[in-house]
Amino acid sequence: MTLFSEAFALVVMELREKKGWSKAALAEKAGLHQTYISMLEFGARSPNISTTKALAEAFGIPLSRMVRAAEKKLEEFGDKIGEEREKQWERMNLKG
Repeated sequence: MTLFSEAFALVVMELREKKGWSKAALAEKAGLHQTYISMLEFGARSPNISTTKALAEAFGIPLSRMVRAAEKKLEEFGDKIGEEREKQWERMNLKG
């Protein structure tokens, strides 16, 4: 997974949490499978442009906003972005 993909996954997790959506709810809204959302957030998948567009539409925001948010995450965490994504993933998945 590239650093940008790690940052994008972190943005997806944060937006999903902000909306109060489950992975299943996001998957349904984006026309994706829940397993794909899990793999994306876990860091096992990198989204293609069609998937990123579907996610942006599901969140009701322009794709450019998600890209800018991911770029800001990269500026903030640099090559430690993967560690930050892992911490966020663990925090969200241990909530129960």
